[in-house]
Amino acid sequence: MKLYSIILILCAIAINCSAQRTTRKNLKPINNHAMTIAGDTIRDIRANLLKITGYDKPLNSNKETFFASNNGTSTITAMNITFNYFDSQNRQLHSASHTIECSIPPGETRQLSVSSWDKQKSFFYYRSAKPRRKAAPYSVTHTINFVISH
Repeated sequence: MKLYSIILILCAIAINCSAQRTTRKNLKPINNHAMTIAGDTIRDIRANLLKITGYDKPLNSNKETFFASNNGTSTITAMNITFNYFDSQNRQLHSASHTIECSIPPGETRQLSVSSWDKQKSFFYYRSAKPRRKAAPYSVTHTINFVISH
């Protein structure tokens, strides 16, 4: 009975291991420049619509400031951004999401601010002015969650 089972298993393996051709003939390259995006394709336009630059938060500041540039064709009236804060060892210190009402016409830039996560004023953004007293530097990343424009 064991020998019969072993022979049956070996036959099943042999059948499944038969050669299969995986190459295709007559393939032609696609011209990437001629490709178009389908009308129902979901695209993340937030990165193209809104650009965040110039983040700053000195040690003694109650606010974090940054510049928001509207690269779209309509006025941005609100946005939601998540900031993630990291120490010099790249360990996360905090994360905060902010919904910000604003009015940024197409092609223009505005300075915006949010309340600082650093309530004890013991951290400073590593690109800000170096403080006179001892403090810990941090870095920040951002994610644009949504943009409302009219």
